[in-house]
This record gives sequence, structure tokens and C-alpha cells, in this order.
Amino acid sequence: MTSSRFFINYLFEKRGMILIILGIFLFIGILFTIVRPFEYSSTSRVLIIHKINPNLDAYTAARAAEKLTQNLATIIYSSSFLETLETSYNVNLPPDESRRRQAWKEKITVKVQPGTSILQITAYDKNPEDAKKLDYLVANTLITQGQEYHGGGPDVVIKLLDKPLTSGFPTRPNIFLNLAGALILGLIFAYLIILKEYYQLFQHH
Repeated sequence: MTSSRFFINYLFEKRGMILIILGIFLFIGILFTIVRPFEYSSTSRVLIIHKINPNLDAYTAARAAEKLTQNLATIIYSSSFLETLETSYNVNLPPDESRRRQAWKEKITVKVQPGTSILQITAYDKNPEDAKKLDYLVANTLITQGQEYHGGGPDVVIKLLDKPLTSGFPTRPNIFLNLAGALILGLIFAYLIILKEYYQLFQHH
């Protein structure tokens, strides 16, 4: 009998251990999921229009617009942008500056769509209406106050491309992703343990 066949048989003999390990990891995944509050998400998109300098070629102009979009995405996470936003809305974050910054980064996500000058802004909250309101205010603050951050003056225009779209059910934590991840980690952990035992047994023989 080949060594691979021996190993398959050994795995079969250890199926009870595998199930126990999977059960433990699945329990940890469920525990990790339920301890976090369920949050709804609301997503909008804004378009960054950078008027092309006639002295620049199309590629350089496109790269400049993409770089500007990436800078604005970073700025949204900043304390300065948050303070501007809070002049019209109370985000209800911890008073400690370190925890406040971390909480703000967890409250929103900002992504640059590859190869474009489009920002996708997503806000999270336990209340779907609050998520929608925060998402709109982040986009609106960027549109109305963005000139304070991009320095492009009238050559840069920011427009709302898509109004906030709010999820009909909680999107965080991601139950499927958490449980699937727990099962995969459990399988890997079980495989490594059994593989170690198998080689120790093989060496003794």
C-alpha cells in the first residue's frame, strides 16, 4: 500500500478528531460573530473631475486625476475631515483621540474604483437610517468642502454620482465569511496536527 493510501486511511481513522477541531473553530467563529453588533451599510459614489491641462498628455492627466482621487480617499479618514463633518452631524465617537480615530475608520470605508476617479463611500451603523444619513453627509462634505483639501481650485469638480443606497439587512459582521473562514482554519489546523502525528508514527516504524 502506498504512503498516500496509508495517509488517507489515517485521516479516516482520525475523522473524530477532525470533527471536534472543526466544531471548536466553528464555535469560535459563531462567538466572534455574535459579540459584534449587527450593522447596516449605505453606499454612495462620487466622481472627481480634474479638468485636463492642455499641456498634459492623456495618460499623465488620467494618472493625475487618479492620484487626486486616492488623496481624497485618504483625507476622508482624517481628523480634520471628521471635524468638518461634525459641524453638521454628531457621529457619536469616543472622546479619546486614539480611540476616536480608530472608531471613525471602522465607521466608514472609502475605495477608489481601479482605473477611474470614482470614490465609493460606505458608512455603517446599527440603524439603517443613520447609516444612510452619515453616508450622504460624508459625500456632501467632500463635495462642498473638498476644495479645502485638494487645492485644485476651480479645476477640480466633485459630483455625486450615486445617491446613498442602504442595505435591507445587516452587512457586518459577515456571518457567512466568518463561519467559512473558521471552517477553513479548522481544516488547516486539523490537517497539520494529523500530518505531524502521521510522520511521527511513520518514523517510529
